[in-house]
Amino acid sequence: MEKIDTILLDTIRIDGGTQSRAALNEATIGEYAEAIRGGVDLPPIITFFDGANYWLADGFHRYHAHKAAGAMEIMAEVRNGLCRDAVLYSVGANASHGLRRTNEDKHRAVKTLLGDAEWAAWSQEKIAKACGVSTGFVSKLVNEPSLHGEGMSKPATRTVERNGKVYEQNTANIGKAKPVDEQVPQSIEIKQSATLPEVVPENFGPSPEEIAFAVRAEAEQMDYIKSLLASDDDPLAKTLAELKQKGLEISALRSQNAGHQNTINDQIRMIKSLRSKLEKLERAA
Repeated sequence: MEKIDTILLDTIRIDGGTQSRAALNEATIGEYAEAIRGGVDLPPIITFFDGANYWLADGFHRYHAHKAAGAMEIMAEVRNGLCRDAVLYSVGANASHGLRRTNEDKHRAVKTLLGDAEWAAWSQEKIAKACGVSTGFVSKLVNEPSLHGEGMSKPATRTVERNGKVYEQNTANIGKAKPVDEQVPQSIEIKQSATLPEVVPENFGPSPEEIAFAVRAEAEQMDYIKSLLASDDDPLAKTLAELKQKGLEISALRSQNAGHQNTINDQIRMIKSLRSKLEKLERAA
């Protein structure tokens, strides 16, 4: 079952191997973030919910853009499924929409399936369809020497479809070649990981409850002061102006990257201090 819902960014899991691009485009993230700040609603991301976690399957640029814009929520199409379902969906994401995939992105998607024992047993046609690439593209990667290195799953048989007939093909000797320098694929991997953007920690900044507490405190102080203003007493008027200024500062913090915990705590302490001053003024009056 699928539904469109608004969910908190901090509830979305991005650490399950569901990111099928070779690298994210920082410029695109910046453009999306600017559009979000301007009030533009981007298409919903796609997540799979397993009963406890929302696994992001499509929309990593939009996810990071919302983070960069200081948003706390995002529109998402929520589907029932496990992390594995999200991985399978991700390898075909952006095949016909969104930021155009590079050849490196397509390589990563196909190799994700070829590196899995279950998916690697699929026919090349089925893998190609799942990844949104041609059968020839998959075949080239299947026969790539680096694919059969240590740590990669390669079943002894593969399901093959030819002219409407399905049969099992022995793949034990396919793709074997002279030994190659193991340092080559290692250097490629290092280069690839160097291009990946820094992932924003999920616990960055204050929690929604802490922000809500600061806002409530500021509102309560404003109501309290207004109730005391029965005259044009200068000390009270001055204190009210200071509180209004602090309220504006808190609002500005809320519109940024969810605010920083230390700054909000300072504002709360300032409000409490001002309240103490008001109580002293009230007693003196």
